[in-house]
Amino acid sequence: MRVDKNEKFLRTINFLTAVNHPEIMARLTLRGFGQDDVDHGWQLVYCASGVSKGSPSPVTFNTFGEDIKLLNEWENIWFDVAGATLQFNFPAIHQEIFGDITKTSGQSVIINIKLFLERYDALKAQTTDEARQAIALLVKRGLTEEILGDARTLMERIQSAAIPADGEAVVDRYQQMEEALMVMWSWFQQWATIARTLDFSKRQRIRMGLSMLKRAKTVDSEDQDEEDSDPTNDPTPEE
Repeated sequence: MRVDKNEKFLRTINFLTAVNHPEIMARLTLRGFGQDDVDHGWQLVYCASGVSKGSPSPVTFNTFGEDIKLLNEWENIWFDVAGATLQFNFPAIHQEIFGDITKTSGQSVIINIKLFLERYDALKAQTTDEARQAIALLVKRGLTEEILGDARTLMERIQSAAIPADGEAVVDRYQQMEEALMVMWSWFQQWATIARTLDFSKRQRIRMGLSMLKRAKTVDSEDQDEEDSDPTNDPTPEE
């Protein structure tokens, strides 16, 4: 089964957040999985999303879920406000900011918010009249620095990171992200395969991104949940 980019990000992030659960982490340590592997996984996620970050600090399991919920709520409100405002008044800027962003749910919201904040900051740094007018209108609609600060604070709490050392080679950004995506997905596949040798429950496998629920039709046309237990067969990123 081919897996698209968004699904690869989602499953990798699911795995990395699930290991904050003590029971899941305890079992993975039986196969040599530790905090260094968690840090490495987050590093790969950031690189694959185009943001080269250092090893992030661990996040406590109890606060992470609440912060993700708050970040999803922020996205649901302010993506609608900003999206509608820009689409009807500054369509070109709307395309720049939201062109490849789709509202989502769960942990994958991390990537969406990171991209939005980066692009908003880039827009604010522009000196064109159109950019200034767009920012002014967004502020008028309620997207103030205070509101943006709420999202930034949540992002920092979810996964803080250090800026990498200077001197990294500058390469084609798109190619770098594609290569990083392949490495990230290979990392996930390695640990997903290893994790399946351990006695995790169905609920835990789904939480970790090892399995996913799919809807199946029964003979009497009623929906029934089934488990797809091997969603990681395709190691090749989608074009």
